[in-house]
Amino acid sequence: MVRVFAGLALSNGLLFLGTAVAGLLRLGGSADRHVLLAVITLIFTCFLQVLTFTYFTVTGKMIGQMVHLAGLDPEPLVAVRRTKKAMTRQLGVVMAGVVLVAATGGALWRGGSSSLWHVAAGALTILVYLVVAYRQFNLIVLNTRLVDQVARTYRIQKQRHNGCGVDDKVLPASAPAS
Repeated sequence: MVRVFAGLALSNGLLFLGTAVAGLLRLGGSADRHVLLAVITLIFTCFLQVLTFTYFTVTGKMIGQMVHLAGLDPEPLVAVRRTKKAMTRQLGVVMAGVVLVAATGGALWRGGSSSLWHVAAGALTILVYLVVAYRQFNLIVLNTRLVDQVARTYRIQKQRHNGCGVDDKVLPASAPAS
């Protein structure tokens, strides 16, 4: 997920910058390209934030399941909840900026004029996005390490408990036991 997020976050940052350039330069003499890029950027930003939130939700459930089934120390579960909470705050900051830019831009689009408020909101949103993407990347790295650590401990604990490392409660019915 670390590389996937890095690629998607970089793409999203480039979309933000491309949207800003199209708006500032009025490429093609029309605001339509800027508006189209803005809508694509809005949708992609939402997609990335939902994907990231889903990743934290799923990995939190996985860690919870491993901690419960193997009777492991619950500290990693507390840590993953902390990282998910931090990620959720970052998500809210990004989306607030995107809503602000969309609202100021949408109000101007019909009139075809530009506004210093919209330009300032766009610049601020890009800066905020860059800071938040960096923070989210670090949270994903931390979360990935937690998942790896708990999975490794879980496998060791299960091997000690039943000698083979496989628990019928964990594997789906169709999965072969090795």
